Amino acid sequence: MRLLLPRSVLARAPVLVLALHGEQEFELLKPIFVGDVLTWTCRIADIYEKEGGRGGKMKFAVVESHYINQRGQNVAIARNVMIEFPSRPQVA
Repeated sequence: MRLLLPRSVLARAPVLVLALHGEQEFELLKPIFVGDVLTWTCRIADIYEKEGGRGGKMKFAVVESHYINQRGQNVAIARNVMIEFPSRPQVA
C-alpha cells in the first residue's frame, strides 16, 4: 500500500514502521510423540542492523524458542528472524 501525501503533510509525518517475518528454522533434538506435553521458553538471541537497499536501516531480531517435553528433555529449538524497516509515505 502506498500513501500519497503532499510535502507539507509529509514533513510533519512520523516515520511508519513496517515489519515482516524473515526466516524460521527448527532444530529437532529428540523425537516428539503424540501425547507429549511441550512447554517452551523464548528469548531474544540477537538484535542487529543492516543498511537497507532502499535506504534506511533495517533492524533484525532473532527469537529463539526452546521446547521441553514432560520428562524434562530438550526436544526442539525454533529460531525466527523478524525484520523491521522504516518507510515513508510517497510524496504526491
